[in-house]
Amino acid sequence: MRRDPERKRIFTRRSFIVGAVQSGLIGLIGYRLFDLQVLQSHKFKTMSDKNRISFRVLTPKRGLIADCFGLVLAKNRKSFQLNITREHTTNPEASLLKLKKFIPLSDIEIEEILERIRVRPPFVPVLVKDNLIASEAFSIEEAAFDLPGISVEKSYNRFYPYKDIGAQILGYVGSVDKKTLETDSDVLLEQPGFRIGKDGTERAYEKALRGRAGNKRVEVNVSGRVVNILETNQAHQGYNVVLTIDWALQKFIHDQLMGLSAAAVVMDIHTGKIMASVSTPSYNPNKFARGIKYNEWSALNKSKMAPMQNKSLRGAWSPGSTFKIILALAALEEGIITAKDTYFCRGYLEWGNSYKKYCWSRSGHGHVNLNDSLAESCDVYYYEISQKLGIDKISKYAKMFGFGQRPIANFPGQFKGIVPTRRWLKQRYKQDWTIGDTLNVSIGQGYLVTTPLQNALSFARLANGGYAVIPRIIRDDVHPWGIWPYKDKVFPKINVKLDNLNHVLKGLYDVVNGSK
Repeated sequence: MRRDPERKRIFTRRSFIVGAVQSGLIGLIGYRLFDLQVLQSHKFKTMSDKNRISFRVLTPKRGLIADCFGLVLAKNRKSFQLNITREHTTNPEASLLKLKKFIPLSDIEIEEILERIRVRPPFVPVLVKDNLIASEAFSIEEAAFDLPGISVEKSYNRFYPYKDIGAQILGYVGSVDKKTLETDSDVLLEQPGFRIGKDGTERAYEKALRGRAGNKRVEVNVSGRVVNILETNQAHQGYNVVLTIDWALQKFIHDQLMGLSAAAVVMDIHTGKIMASVSTPSYNPNKFARGIKYNEWSALNKSKMAPMQNKSLRGAWSPGSTFKIILALAALEEGIITAKDTYFCRGYLEWGNSYKKYCWSRSGHGHVNLNDSLAESCDVYYYEISQKLGIDKISKYAKMFGFGQRPIANFPGQFKGIVPTRRWLKQRYKQDWTIGDTLNVSIGQGYLVTTPLQNALSFARLANGGYAVIPRIIRDDVHPWGIWPYKDKVFPKINVKLDNLNHVLKGLYDVVNGSK
């Protein structure tokens, strides 16, 4: 019995120690909970948000391109694209391999995608496949739980309803290249599958057509699937661009030139509006919008018919006898001839001791005045007056009427052409200019190289009474950045006499209406 008080005392002491330890542990746990839930709540809320909140860039629709009557020539088609985001999957390769059950995906394609994933930031989506059909997209969405990191996004692809008609003037869209990424900081360029204008109107007005990015803040689960949209700032669609082109006229000319390597330009002589710019053969820009295959791209570039080239703006040819209007006007302006002065054409010009420069008519034209020289296109007449003018004066008047320049402001693919001078020849070929060179240029040959657009422009400036009209491809009243600088503009007068212009115009009238 004496042992009971002793045992009771030991038990009490031990209970106290255990209770104290328990109380201390509970206190520590309580403090830790207070620290985590109260004192550090902001820190862990932020960390949690980073895990569950994601920002997505919203891609805008590309602006439309229409003809002068509003007919849509370049539009957007709904599509689906498949992306993978590294931060939403621990094993990107496994997710990609599982996709083989839903879409054709080769081992080489998977390796290329994995390489792109390795070099991109983990939060940036990487394109797996574009242009998914609806059934593929829906099947992948249904299996989303088994495909971590994979997402199906709605997108829009460029579509050209008239295929190859006017392709060179419309241009096409393609993948963003490294150079563009280095010079343009637009966040849209980093988006998977995003395409930009590569030629024609698509390239010339890229930033207007592109639009502005939007964004949305979303809540995602552990697999990266969106479970809630928290905030949305809508993207702004690109501006619509309306051309001066009359598509009915464009198609008519295209059909007439089908099968030929040719070009044609039709422009309003008073306003400069280009009503048609045709280059044949052409190509289908839809292939580029979908992602052109290498063999198709190679065939287009290797073709001797040059379908990718806009021949109306870039085709480099000697203008031939159409250039004689410049010689005729220059000679009148410089007082070298009058409209009544004549030269005798016997079918050739004798030059030096033994050299003969022949006229196209070997039998000759006899006595020829200015009007006859244009109506009959007599070469000898222009051989004669060119020697008195000299190449530098010929070049001066050629440039006044639009040669040797890129006429359409800020439009890609134009060839400046070559309007030769003595200085040009010396710098380019280290040669001295000769009389023979001048004779060649006088009939639109030799070193002289022009484009169909430049030829059309020279005749427009002649036919409108000598005003320096400037060609344009955008309609003035719907320019994407407000008022076009040439709206209602009176173009400057070229410093030539109206009487001299009329003498040349009369000769051109007789080319098709004269009795000879």
